[in-house]
Amino acid sequence: MPAVLWNHSQDWHDQAHRRAEEAVTLKERIEELVEQHGSLRAAARVIEIDAGYLCRLANGEKVRPGKDFLRKMGIRSVLTYERIETKKP
Repeated sequence: MPAVLWNHSQDWHDQAHRRAEEAVTLKERIEELVEQHGSLRAAARVIEIDAGYLCRLANGEKVRPGKDFLRKMGIRSVLTYERIETKKP
């Protein structure tokens, strides 16, 4: 039985590692789309998103786009946690 738990744990670890390798920032994904389609306007047209909104996201003027918007861009938002230093009482 412990071997099964270990395999499950190892599978989870492997999946988490693959997801981390696939991680991309919103700005990076927009840059990929612009490179792929030739311009920001062309990328916006292809993925059916307002070019002005896409530009504001690329410049950091807007944050946290909706789920449907992210899906059109071929990405999704995931929550992560990081360790911090804590003081001992």
